[in-house]
Amino acid sequence: MKLFFFLVCVIAWSQLPSTSANENKPCEDKVFRYGYNATTKKCLRHKLKNCRFIQGTQYETREECYKKSDAYSKCVDTSYSKYHEEGPRVQGVPYYYYYDASWDDCVEIQVNVPFSPSELWPKENLFLIESRCQKECMPKYRKAPKV
Repeated sequence: MKLFFFLVCVIAWSQLPSTSANENKPCEDKVFRYGYNATTKKCLRHKLKNCRFIQGTQYETREECYKKSDAYSKCVDTSYSKYHEEGPRVQGVPYYYYYDASWDDCVEIQVNVPFSPSELWPKENLFLIESRCQKECMPKYRKAPKV
């Protein structure tokens, strides 16, 4: 009977989730995760300070965060990627920005004919200013200021 109890304990213990040595310490280097803010409907990037305890649903990439938390977000729309061309910007040719989730970056595109204002954010994944693209589709978590 004692042997049976011992084997049950060993099997139960072996099925507990394993932890690495690093999990009890602060994260080494920069470890970032992404969490979904349901109020703003955005995936926020934040730096982990302690790799031992992560609260809530966290994603390794912002793309995964958007696809699993808000698949209808304009930020995951890739229809403007067809306008992307490598090379220097040409003077006088309109340019815009769209967010590319696979790169987690706002990408500049050039077009021969300007887009209609109805195609700009928030209706589409298209921006006139890079900083607006970053603010809307790739925000960072910021603590509220103390008052």
